[in-house]
Amino acid sequence: MSSVRKTTVRAFSLGIITGGFIAAGTIAAFPAKATPDSTLQQIAIQEEPYVCNTLELRPTVSTLLRVMEVVQSTESLGDQDTGTVVAMAIFDGCDQFVPVIKRFVAMYASGATA
Repeated sequence: MSSVRKTTVRAFSLGIITGGFIAAGTIAAFPAKATPDSTLQQIAIQEEPYVCNTLELRPTVSTLLRVMEVVQSTESLGDQDTGTVVAMAIFDGCDQFVPVIKRFVAMYASGATA
Protein backbone atom coordinates (compact mmCIF):
# COMPACT_ATOMS: atom_id res chain seq x y z
CA MET A 1 0.00 0.00 0.00
CA SER A 2 1.19 3.54 -0.59
CA SER A 3 1.77 6.03 2.20
CA VAL A 4 -1.96 6.55 2.71
CA ARG A 5 -3.09 5.97 6.32
CA LYS A 6 -5.32 3.00 7.12
CA THR A 7 -8.08 5.32 8.36
CA THR A 8 -8.03 7.15 5.02
CA VAL A 9 -8.26 3.89 3.10
CA ARG A 10 -11.17 2.74 5.27
CA ALA A 11 -12.94 6.05 4.67
CA PHE A 12 -12.30 5.62 0.93
CA SER A 13 -13.93 2.19 1.14
CA LEU A 14 -16.94 3.57 3.04
CA GLY A 15 -17.28 6.17 0.32
CA ILE A 16 -17.13 3.47 -2.32
CA ILE A 17 -19.93 1.60 -0.57
CA THR A 18 -21.98 4.81 -0.34
CA GLY A 19 -21.20 5.65 -3.96
CA GLY A 20 -22.42 2.24 -5.02
CA PHE A 21 -25.76 2.82 -3.33
CA ILE A 22 -26.06 6.33 -4.79
CA ALA A 23 -25.16 5.10 -8.27
CA ALA A 24 -27.64 2.23 -8.05
CA GLY A 25 -30.39 4.61 -6.94
CA THR A 26 -29.56 7.13 -9.64
CA ILE A 27 -29.45 4.49 -12.36
CA ALA A 28 -32.79 3.08 -11.21
CA ALA A 29 -34.45 6.49 -11.01
CA PHE A 30 -33.07 8.31 -14.06
CA PRO A 31 -31.98 7.51 -17.60
CA ALA A 32 -28.26 7.14 -18.24
CA LYS A 33 -26.26 10.37 -18.18
CA ALA A 34 -29.08 12.26 -16.46
CA THR A 35 -28.36 15.76 -15.24
CA PRO A 36 -26.58 15.39 -11.90
CA ASP A 37 -28.41 16.65 -8.84
CA SER A 38 -25.48 16.93 -6.48
CA THR A 39 -21.97 18.29 -6.41
CA LEU A 40 -20.49 14.79 -5.95
CA GLN A 41 -22.35 13.54 -9.02
CA GLN A 42 -21.02 16.47 -11.03
CA ILE A 43 -17.47 15.73 -9.89
CA ALA A 44 -17.94 12.02 -10.67
CA ILE A 45 -18.97 12.87 -14.24
CA GLN A 46 -15.99 15.20 -14.58
CA GLU A 47 -13.51 12.64 -13.23
CA GLU A 48 -15.03 9.63 -15.03
CA PRO A 49 -12.67 9.72 -18.05
CA TYR A 50 -9.60 9.79 -15.80
CA VAL A 51 -10.91 7.06 -13.50
CA CYS A 52 -11.98 4.74 -16.32
CA ASN A 53 -8.94 5.29 -18.55
CA THR A 54 -6.53 4.72 -15.68
CA LEU A 55 -8.25 1.51 -14.58
CA GLU A 56 -8.34 0.36 -18.21
CA LEU A 57 -4.54 0.45 -18.24
CA ARG A 58 -4.16 -1.52 -15.00
CA PRO A 59 -7.33 -2.73 -13.25
CA THR A 60 -5.91 -3.46 -9.80
CA VAL A 61 -6.66 -2.45 -6.23
CA SER A 62 -3.39 -0.52 -6.02
CA THR A 63 -4.35 1.44 -9.15
CA LEU A 64 -7.76 2.17 -7.66
CA LEU A 65 -6.08 3.50 -4.52
CA ARG A 66 -3.81 5.76 -6.60
CA VAL A 67 -6.84 6.96 -8.59
CA MET A 68 -8.57 7.93 -5.34
CA GLU A 69 -5.49 9.78 -4.12
CA VAL A 70 -5.33 11.81 -7.36
CA VAL A 71 -9.06 12.56 -7.37
CA GLN A 72 -8.90 13.62 -3.73
CA SER A 73 -5.98 15.93 -4.40
CA THR A 74 -7.43 17.35 -7.62
CA GLU A 75 -10.92 17.95 -6.26
CA SER A 76 -10.02 18.79 -2.62
CA LEU A 77 -12.46 16.20 -1.27
CA GLY A 78 -12.64 14.42 2.04
CA ASP A 79 -11.82 10.74 2.22
CA GLN A 80 -15.37 9.37 2.12
CA ASP A 81 -16.50 11.81 -0.60
CA THR A 82 -13.51 10.72 -2.71
CA GLY A 83 -14.59 7.09 -2.49
CA THR A 84 -18.14 8.07 -3.36
CA VAL A 85 -17.05 10.04 -6.43
CA VAL A 86 -14.79 7.27 -7.72
CA ALA A 87 -17.48 4.62 -7.20
CA MET A 88 -20.10 6.71 -9.00
CA ALA A 89 -17.68 7.29 -11.89
CA ILE A 90 -17.02 3.55 -12.18
CA PHE A 91 -20.66 2.51 -11.90
CA ASP A 92 -21.67 5.09 -14.52
CA GLY A 93 -18.82 4.89 -17.00
CA CYS A 94 -16.88 1.66 -16.68
CA ASP A 95 -18.80 -0.88 -14.65
CA GLN A 96 -16.51 -3.65 -15.88
CA PHE A 97 -14.25 -2.51 -13.01
CA VAL A 98 -16.83 -3.21 -10.29
CA PRO A 99 -14.87 -6.37 -9.36
CA VAL A 100 -11.89 -4.12 -8.54
CA ILE A 101 -14.16 -2.10 -6.23
CA LYS A 102 -15.34 -5.32 -4.58
CA ARG A 103 -11.75 -6.49 -4.02
CA PHE A 104 -10.82 -3.08 -2.59
CA VAL A 105 -13.77 -3.11 -0.17
CA ALA A 106 -13.05 -6.71 0.85
CA MET A 107 -9.45 -5.77 1.63
CA TYR A 108 -9.98 -2.49 3.46
CA ALA A 109 -13.56 -2.12 4.74
CA SER A 110 -13.36 -4.73 7.49
CA GLY A 111 -14.21 -3.20 10.82
CA ALA A 112 -15.35 0.05 9.21
CA THR A 113 -18.79 1.32 10.08
CA ALA A 114 -20.88 4.03 8.48
